[in-house]
Amino acid sequence: MMAEINLADDTAMETKIKEASVGTLFENAAITKNSVFFNLLMILFKEPYRLFLQAVEALLPQLFVSSATGTWLERFATDYDLTRSLGAKARLWVRVTKTNASPLEITTDLLFSVFEANPRTYVPVQNYSFDAPTTNCDILVEALEIGQKYNLLNNQITQVSGGLNVLTVTNFAAAIAGTDVETDLELRTRILNKKWSQSLDYGIEAKYQAALLSVPEVEFALLDSVDPVTATLHFTLYGAGLNSNLAADALVALESVLMATDLAVVELASSETLNLTIQLFVPHPLALETKVLDQVNTYFAGMPRGQNFDESLLVYHLYRNVPELVGSPIHLTPETAVLPLGKYFSPTVTILP
Repeated sequence: MMAEINLADDTAMETKIKEASVGTLFENAAITKNSVFFNLLMILFKEPYRLFLQAVEALLPQLFVSSATGTWLERFATDYDLTRSLGAKARLWVRVTKTNASPLEITTDLLFSVFEANPRTYVPVQNYSFDAPTTNCDILVEALEIGQKYNLLNNQITQVSGGLNVLTVTNFAAAIAGTDVETDLELRTRILNKKWSQSLDYGIEAKYQAALLSVPEVEFALLDSVDPVTATLHFTLYGAGLNSNLAADALVALESVLMATDLAVVELASSETLNLTIQLFVPHPLALETKVLDQVNTYFAGMPRGQNFDESLLVYHLYRNVPELVGSPIHLTPETAVLPLGKYFSPTVTILP
């Protein structure tokens, strides 16, 4: 019965109970709201049903970026490396003009404020000491609270507590703008903008790589880096038969689809020697060593371009392809190696006796 109830209808439970009781001994009791049977059914079914509806109504909006709020929305933000801005306190430069040629001490417990009904108040960020000859003393103050309302126009601060012997006090420049805590709407907008931007970036990168791969000798094209200032994309090409002429052909193919705002640099991958030492703990005649060397070369030939070296992956490959090694340890050095951009590993292997 529960599976057939319309969740959007508040009277659905009551209607279903009446329908189910038709032709039974409970038919009259089911339609009599002051009967014990009716009230018992309401307690057993309608109240849990009502609580379930409330839970669904509260939870469903939180499962989507477009309607999530509060901490639920912040969880979506972490998927895009975003966090809610918690606001910032405004900082202003204030100039204090002394009344005489005596030294002046400014401490962090002084309050600088705007002359208004609910004064916006600021405190010095540090203690200041000014010697006697100094007339104009510039200090940096910070708002007591976060918020945009603490961003002032010049000359709005005119008061200072503590009975300082000064002629004038006024703010003359902004140092850091105050900001409010980011609203759900603002955070949601940033999430959606980044989501759309990433989707667009992935599509453009795939389009550029497809253009480079249109040259038959190019087996793989890796986007190594992007210069955000000049919008220059640096691609590295991999392929057994590649040369500078073919790289030039690939660049021409790329430029035919390149966005007007983008620039591209295409380079051939170069080898990076990896000195690899292998220690086997089984008898290893020359035939077995040759087999191991062949499998090491096979592994590196098929290693994904741009991937760092991890000895555990090579050990797994050797166990799978050299049955004689199964059941005995294999020690490799180095355990890891970072691959420089635009490179691929070319191993030099030493098998210890």
